[in-house]
Amino acid sequence: MAFMLGEAGGSGTAIYDDDGTPYNLFEDYLAIQYMQDNVTGSPVIVEGHRTEYKWGSRFSVQTGLPSVIGWSWHTRQHNSLIDGAWFDKRIEKLNDFYNTTDLSTAKTYIEKYKVGYIIVGDLERAWYAEDGLKKFQELVNEGVLQVVFGDNTGNTTTIYKVNMQ
Repeated sequence: MAFMLGEAGGSGTAIYDDDGTPYNLFEDYLAIQYMQDNVTGSPVIVEGHRTEYKWGSRFSVQTGLPSVIGWSWHTRQHNSLIDGAWFDKRIEKLNDFYNTTDLSTAKTYIEKYKVGYIIVGDLERAWYAEDGLKKFQELVNEGVLQVVFGDNTGNTTTIYKVNMQ
């Protein structure tokens, strides 16, 4: 994970350019390190999805934790007997989860996939609707989620732990 620290000496300013959208990798580095050090077992995580060879699936790749939908091609290879449309629908449902403003819909998704943690960093803020991301604070207010890492703003990658299971 040293590449996420920036220039030699760890400047903390490693920037990834995803089709013109910059991500501060150092913020993800800190959050991933938190998960490596503090999460036990194999809880399912939800993180933003991107096509192959982009920054998607970064938490599942770096922690080994299962995600609702992992790196698309890897998932398709390991499940080659499943119709490809199944994966596309799963990705669509993930996108809908991040974009929805409906708390009931979000809770249903969390329950269905037995989600333990939700990630919101530069990637999610870049590719998902701002109004949809606001629901996570509402779910914190309801006690469904708790912030276990980050400051719940655009300054850090935030990790939400699910409390409803």
